[in-house]
Amino acid sequence: ATLHGEVEAWVSGYILPKQPDTFFVWQVAVGEKARGLGLSKRLINWILAQQTGIQKIHTSITPDNAASWGLFKSLARDWGSDLSSRDWFDEQSHFGGRHNTEILVEIALPTSPLATSLQTQGAQQ
Repeated sequence: ATLHGEVEAWVSGYILPKQPDTFFVWQVAVGEKARGLGLSKRLINWILAQQTGIQKIHTSITPDNAASWGLFKSLARDWGSDLSSRDWFDEQSHFGGRHNTEILVEIALPTSPLATSLQTQGAQQ
């Protein structure tokens, strides 16, 4: 996303090869000037509106990343969905103590026509 001609936000992700109904949100970045404008949610909604067959999203978040937790909890709330989470990569056994534990987060996408319409509208705002 650009603001005044400058790139201020982006989202990277991919459809899981062995789970083609799942979009994995890999990274979300928003520059200082664009924070608080809702660009992260709008970008994720826009990406999902471009896809067919996606039924859920996954992402991984460290326990201390309040901004990411807030974003994905807000998306789940907007979509009327539950957010589930579980330890994925453990700080000690996977990272040898060099990185915080990564939590796998899953959110089901809305399935009703009204919810899907609202999701698409949100992406266009």
